[in-house]
Amino acid sequence: MTPLEALAAAWRAAESVVVLTGAGLSTASGIPDFRSPAGRWERYRPVPLPDFLARAGRVALLVTQNVDGLHERSGFPADRLVSVHGADSAVECMRCHRRAPREVAQAAWEAGTAVPRCPCGGPWKPDAGTSLVVGPVNEMFPVARAAGARTAILTASETPFDAAADWKLDGALAEVLPALRDVVLG
Repeated sequence: MTPLEALAAAWRAAESVVVLTGAGLSTASGIPDFRSPAGRWERYRPVPLPDFLARAGRVALLVTQNVDGLHERSGFPADRLVSVHGADSAVECMRCHRRAPREVAQAAWEAGTAVPRCPCGGPWKPDAGTSLVVGPVNEMFPVARAAGARTAILTASETPFDAAADWKLDGALAEVLPALRDVVLG
């Protein structure tokens, strides 16, 4: 049994699955990661995230450290999505914590307002903020392992937790995720 087949079998048998995503999913969709000099919005070609994550209700919780809004746009249910670092497509009022699309603050700024403000008078700030080497996300893996969770890391790059994971699947996510989806859904 290949590592991909073993992971798919464990996924099918699991009572609950939690997925933590990072920049690899965005870069596979054509969105440069947070640290890329080219910026995130030059190209956009989504990986079929709804097919991978939402079919058959197989994911109980999706946790992302991405700020690009890809997961929100995928159609994944908002009540099962946690965006650890927020999203750069939104702004949040520093006074009342109201959220709004980034365009609201951007339009005010482009019209000459030095500090765009919410209707309550508070200033808007970007609602954004990592890899498995940056906290608090890097603390999730050891906590999950200590609680008895089985873990898989799917990335072409190395992480500090590769040796501790039950499965480590290398390769481009644009190829690995559809293959995993196909095997999980049989």
